[in-house]
Amino acid sequence: MTAYVRQLAVTAILAFVVAICTPVFVHRRDFVAFSQWRQNQTAENTALLNTQVQKNQWVVLRFELAAGGIVFVALNAGWLLTRRLKCWSSHR
Repeated sequence: MTAYVRQLAVTAILAFVVAICTPVFVHRRDFVAFSQWRQNQTAENTALLNTQVQKNQWVVLRFELAAGGIVFVALNAGWLLTRRLKCWSSHR
């Protein structure tokens, strides 16, 4: 395994761990479904609540993907800069 592939694998794993461990608070203004379901637990209100839960899960997934991507790019950029500085300082 080359150093470049190892670097990508390590940063991908670290980005995944950071993205999954980042707490996500979804604040949407659609609280009507929960309040309706809490007052009257009918099949219609349950279906509406499940729809809202799915929307919230998509918001969380998009956030985790974005956070993982940002961390992945930042880690690889830092690794690249460290290698370049190390190489540059050794050639001086």
